[in-house]
This record gives sequence, structure tokens and C-alpha cells, in this order.
Amino acid sequence: MKPSHYLALGVLAVAAAFLAGRWTAPGESKVGFPAENGMQTSNRTRERIEPRPTALKSAAERSAGMNRYSEQTARRMTSKQRLDLLGKGALVYDGGKQAEMLCGVINALTKEEMQTAMDLLAQAQDGGNACAQIVWDTLWKQWGRVDPVACIKYLNATPNSKSRSDARHVMEGWLETDADAALAWAKDAKNTRLDAAAAAMAMTWNSGGDLKQLGEAILSRPPGDKAARDCMWDYFDLASLSKDSPTAGRIYDDLPPGLKEAAWPVTLQRLTYTDPQSAKDWLQQHANEPGHSYLEAGRLVYDLSRKDPEGTAKWAAGLPIVLGQDQHPASIAISRWMQSDPQAAKAWLATLPQDSPWAGMNVSE
Repeated sequence: MKPSHYLALGVLAVAAAFLAGRWTAPGESKVGFPAENGMQTSNRTRERIEPRPTALKSAAERSAGMNRYSEQTARRMTSKQRLDLLGKGALVYDGGKQAEMLCGVINALTKEEMQTAMDLLAQAQDGGNACAQIVWDTLWKQWGRVDPVACIKYLNATPNSKSRSDARHVMEGWLETDADAALAWAKDAKNTRLDAAAAAMAMTWNSGGDLKQLGEAILSRPPGDKAARDCMWDYFDLASLSKDSPTAGRIYDDLPPGLKEAAWPVTLQRLTYTDPQSAKDWLQQHANEPGHSYLEAGRLVYDLSRKDPEGTAKWAAGLPIVLGQDQHPASIAISRWMQSDPQAAKAWLATLPQDSPWAGMNVSE
């Protein structure tokens, strides 16, 4: 395959991964772009199909609505009554009204009712009536209270349509009802994205907001453990909220050596959206360090090249070619430069050494 063809495929792959990462989250979180965090398909739990009107109500009216379907009221119902009400509520179009009707009922659901409740909400959403996000959040938390292991297994069975925050809501419910069991489960190595997200939530909760304790918990994880990497997003959250509000670069510099590999992509991602120039400088300085991720670098280059494709291409081409990285971020900027000024891009490419990854790139192809 010609270098130009290889480059074109690589550009498309990075751009797709980049856009998926930006459009996910997360509301998540958002806590950032966990590698995982990054896919968004027909996610029945993350996005509404379209904005929903929320009726303006007085406090008394809203209170009356909540009381009518309170958790206490729902607990006095039969299982059939609760599930019938859930099915009706899933069809309510107004997001605010839907939440008022369903959240109290969901909080009263039993272990035996959770799968049916999930199916009812999913059926309504797949039919075109997206459920309010708070309804999904409440469902995951309640399932975590009454049957967390089964719920996490369910999430992992359909991972592409579930988010990091879904798993964290499950863990939140589990910690409420049986913290010892939740923490014991979280101690084992985690290999899936959603298991890691739930375990990281437990680790952060157990630290009680103590940054040193959280760092020690991360260091105690097995080598390569995904939960340790996921937990770095929480670590940076806590560190950035300290009194002197350190930058991501300074947080990275102050980390124990054992944490820096997991912190590398988090640092670059945070610098990218807070201070792109600092992100450029940091990337140039730390490109060869353990944990380097040219996927995160690709996101920075994508943003920079929208304003200055030529300058970004020439800068990015100077970044080292790191073994194990499938795609060099310079490809993104060169591709954008070709679109805006193909003659100038071609002239510059002709000046590169023949062994350059981009030397054979032909703008006419």
C-alpha cells in the first residue's frame, strides 16, 4: 500500500476516534475522555433523541406530582402495579413530568423487577420516546442497590451503548447498601471498561477525598489494571480542586513516578481543552514518556489545525515517531493543509527526506 493510502486510512481512523470521544461523554463527565469512554452509538442511556419541553410549574405543583408517585407510595403497590406504572411513564414525552412520575417508582423496585423495568424503558426509547437522563441514572443506582453484580454483568453485555457514568451510578447504589462487598469486588483486577469505571468509583469513594490515599490506592492495583487508569480522572479532579488550583501539567510533575504512566493521557487531554499552547509545549517535552498516547495528541492537533493547518503540520511533523503508536498526529494537520492549500502542502512535502512517513504523500490522490 502506498504511504499516501496508509495515511488516508489513518487520518480517517483518528478523526473518527476523536469525534467519537468528543461526542460521548460524556455528560459524563464529564471527567474526561477515558478510552473509554469514547463510543456513542444509538445509546439508549446517554442522549435524548431530541430536546424535550419541561413545563414550568409552581413548587406546590411539582411537590404534588412527586408525592403522587413517591417511593413510599410505590412500595405499597403490587409488583404488577409498579411495572404497569413504569411502562406508562416511559411513554410520557415531557422529560420533567416523566422524571416526576418514574423516579420514585424506580427507587421502590425490587431485585426481581429490575430486568423487566429495564426492558420497559428500553422498549419505549427504542420506539422513539427517549427517557430523561435522570430516569436512567436512577435506574442504574437502584439496580446497584438491589442486585449490583447482575447489573454490572448486564452493562458489560452491551458495552457500546453504556457509559462510564452508568457504571459509576451502579457502584454508587452498591456502596449505599453494602460498601464492604462493593469494595471487596473493586479490589480485583478489572479488564473491561465498565468494570474499571465502577471499581474506580469505589476507590475514589473509599479515599474520602484524600488525594494521598487515592494515589496509594491506584498504586496498589495490579500492573496494567484498567481501574487504576480510570481512577486517574478522579485523581486529577481532586487535585485541581485543591487550594492553589494547580494546572494539569503541575499535577503531573508532582505525581509519584509510579502514577505518571497512567496520568499521561489525562494530563494532555486536560491541557488541550484548557490551554492548547501549553498542551503543545507539554506534548513536545513529554512525547517519549511512558503512557504516551498519540490518540490524545491527535485531538490537540485536530483543534490546532483548524486555525493554522500549515503551522500545525510543520510543528507536528517534528514530534517523534513512537513505537507502538499506530498513527502519528502530523497526518491530521497535513491532511487539513492539503484541503486548504494543496500547492503549498505539496511543495513542503517535496522538501522532506525520502524516509519521512509523509514524503510520498500525493495531494492529487
